[in-house]
Amino acid sequence: MSEQEKNMLTLFVAVIIVGIFGAIIYVVLQQQEEEVFKNKFGEEVLALCTTPLVSPEHDYRNMPIRSVRRVLVLEGDKESDWHDAVPDQWRAETSEELTIVACVSDERDVNLERCPYEDNVYIDRYARSRVVALFNADTGELITRFDVHGSPPTACEDVTWAEVGEVKERRGRKPADEQFIAALQVELSR
Repeated sequence: MSEQEKNMLTLFVAVIIVGIFGAIIYVVLQQQEEEVFKNKFGEEVLALCTTPLVSPEHDYRNMPIRSVRRVLVLEGDKESDWHDAVPDQWRAETSEELTIVACVSDERDVNLERCPYEDNVYIDRYARSRVVALFNADTGELITRFDVHGSPPTACEDVTWAEVGEVKERRGRKPADEQFIAALQVELSR
């Protein structure tokens, strides 16, 4: 093996080792961040978004009575990306401020329509949607559930080109921060 080949092999091994250590450090930091988050809000609060609903019935009377409502937005037992999109005056940063827990579901497709064409050809149009459930942080009771839809896909045209019997699919955009905030504002103002 030439000197250059030895150097390349050494470099390759070094890159692999650095990559492994980097991955280990990333995992450890993620676990520490999750622990801090659990300690900050408590496991009971985080469990609201990880356990199935006992009763699907919602009741706006479960809305906290406090004049200032502060929200924590979760996906499972982790902070949602939408939490940072919540305006400062509504966002809970500590368990003492917390009044409402918003549990956000995974994204799902909602079929808007099926456009039929000749030769058994169809275009299925889907909106992307997420369900949000609001819980009273003090009592754990469900306040309400609502859908947050992304923008719709393009409309069906008068004519399309496709194989006989083909089904095409069109999906809209994912629900954006602004769509979530607008829907949340409606629910918090009740």
